[in-house]
Amino acid sequence: MELKKGSHFYFKGELRTVFWLDDDNLMLGWPDRDSSQHVSRGDFDEALMAGEVAQSEPRERFSSVVPANFDELTKGERQQVNYKMQFVRVFMAKPVSVEDAKETIIHIYSRVSTREYRCPGESTVRRWLTLFKQSGYDPSVLIDMRGRRAQLVRA
Repeated sequence: MELKKGSHFYFKGELRTVFWLDDDNLMLGWPDRDSSQHVSRGDFDEALMAGEVAQSEPRERFSSVVPANFDELTKGERQQVNYKMQFVRVFMAKPVSVEDAKETIIHIYSRVSTREYRCPGESTVRRWLTLFKQSGYDPSVLIDMRGRRAQLVRA
């Protein structure tokens, strides 16, 4: 993964932007918030080795629909991806049985709920997880494409 100022990627399940970097440190920010976090290069490399860093560039098959980088997404689209990643991250961290899925989803929803989204069902969360894994851990597959597809058809 190439790191440079302005790079976008998922770090520990959240979309981040590199504000600046040197040989020893990174300053990471959230694209939809006015805040940042200092991360040592060693901590970043550990997260990378643990699979907690994922590319944010869209897969090639979505290139005509999804913007080339997350800066081009609306604030709502970025929030939507971050919202879905909260569920995906928990389901990836440990296997969730069918019996525990509903309770787990309700618990996650109670922590991250917004009035914009309803609580997803188990099949929805498992579909997000499957899409995410099959894409090679590309969070862009979690973007709701319905509006973008309609824009393409009209164009």
